[in-house]
Amino acid sequence: MTDLSSRRGFVQAGAVLGVGMGLCPSLFAQSQWPSAPVKLIVPFSPGGATDIAARVLADGLQKNLGKTFVVDNRTGAGGSIGTAAVAQAKPDGLTFTVGLTSSLLVNQFQYKRLAYDPRKDLTLVSQLAIAPMTVSVPEKSPVKNMAELRQYLMANKGKLSYGSYGNGSYSHLVLEHLNQAWQADMIHVPYRGESAVVQALLSGEVALGICSGVVAVPQAKAGKIRVLGITGPQRMETLPDVPTLIEQGMTDDAYRVVGWIGMAAPAKTPSYIIEQLARETAVVMQSEAVKSRLKDLGLVALGNSPQQFKQAYDAEYEIWKRMFQASGAKVED
Repeated sequence: MTDLSSRRGFVQAGAVLGVGMGLCPSLFAQSQWPSAPVKLIVPFSPGGATDIAARVLADGLQKNLGKTFVVDNRTGAGGSIGTAAVAQAKPDGLTFTVGLTSSLLVNQFQYKRLAYDPRKDLTLVSQLAIAPMTVSVPEKSPVKNMAELRQYLMANKGKLSYGSYGNGSYSHLVLEHLNQAWQADMIHVPYRGESAVVQALLSGEVALGICSGVVAVPQAKAGKIRVLGITGPQRMETLPDVPTLIEQGMTDDAYRVVGWIGMAAPAKTPSYIIEQLARETAVVMQSEAVKSRLKDLGLVALGNSPQQFKQAYDAEYEIWKRMFQASGAKVED
């Protein structure tokens, strides 16, 4: 009996040891990630809201994890060049992109020969922040709200223009939707960036424009442009008295969606890395210092889970696709 009991104990101990050894590599890998500096590729120029958000995140992750996180700006082709570099990178948890709705979602509709398929070549990690936008008019415009804007456009049908920060951009798609819904016959004038749109509003060159809070709010508070409404489901903290378009009766999907800044990894990046990075990202993005910093840029800090990001992405995919197709935006080679 003693010999049999000993043998049973030995077998049981061996089984436990075997299970433990099977788990150890995974647990060890998780505790060691990242084993080298992590690169956050931003597919836009330094100094913009996306770049700032990425650097704020990198600083927070570096402080909290005691590891190195660096931001690498790779611009060009509406964010496609930098995003493609991530899609084609080794899925070892050392390369990620911090991009926009355009680079991670809309570009697949705009470019015939896009070097990556966002839904196949990338894994979503977290939405860092959402960006409600301002619908603005020149300070000398006679309109004070969206209802008055509609009346003004109808009274001047075919005589006015709206400015956007590029063919196929968020501002183009949303304002062209409005243009068609109201049958206003406005002329689309694309500019190179939001700052140029604001300048066009200041000079009265265009009657209407959509811009992010970071460029529009200072001009609005200085009384140089007038913000009529905010896109998305909530008001902008820096302009608390300006109602959303939804509050003003404009409930189409086009006015509900907002731009966002999101993080993604190469497809097949280990799930434990994706989950760990998402958790650490949430800690950084929800800190009071980061929320305050992003609020100054007209952004609302988020830091959601991969599952929540995918749910939001899938819900918006068809909306953006429909808007792009309806806009008549040129499809680039």
